[in-house]
Amino acid sequence: MLRHRYLPALAMGLVCLVIPAATASLGMASAQGASDDPFGDIDLESLKKYPEKVPGGGSPAETEVAPPPQESPPVPEEQVHKESVRKEIVEIEKGSRERKAILDVVRASVERRLGIKVIFVVERLAVYGDWAYANLHPRTEAGKRIDYRRTHYAKDYIPDLDSDAVDVLLRRGGTSWSIVQEAFLPTDVVWEEWVKTYNVPRELFLPED
Repeated sequence: MLRHRYLPALAMGLVCLVIPAATASLGMASAQGASDDPFGDIDLESLKKYPEKVPGGGSPAETEVAPPPQESPPVPEEQVHKESVRKEIVEIEKGSRERKAILDVVRASVERRLGIKVIFVVERLAVYGDWAYANLHPRTEAGKRIDYRRTHYAKDYIPDLDSDAVDVLLRRGGTSWSIVQEAFLPTDVVWEEWVKTYNVPRELFLPED
């Protein structure tokens, strides 16, 4: 009878020993799993549902990626052409032989038209290949403005309309220059037509910006 009385107690003691051991074993496994888990104590199932909870940054969709470097837009062909033409246009400097040669040709024409000796105030004198453009203001030999009413041009002179300039387009043949077009005291821009007629660049007539 004594042996039977303590049998349940013995069984209960064994149960008490087994449960703490199992609990400790589970605790060790849990700790081991946590250490093996790169996300620490974060629920892996939650990560699948809520990727924004990834430690140290946002979800792949939220990660900032540097944009690729932008290429410079291509230069328009028209601009390339203008720059190329500009490089070929030469403004004739004061004192050069070519400047004197061009002005002497124009001077002879203007003096025949006016019947007096003249000098020029040069606004623009430029050469492009075998073409030259001169924008000039005739003056008396003393450097004063000309009274066109006292010249051969008097009957054609209109003071309120006529300008005080001469526009000339010249072309070189060999070593000499000859006048192709001459606009005497023009009231409008005349070289626009010359651009179309003789296929010369507009940049020849315009100072560089």
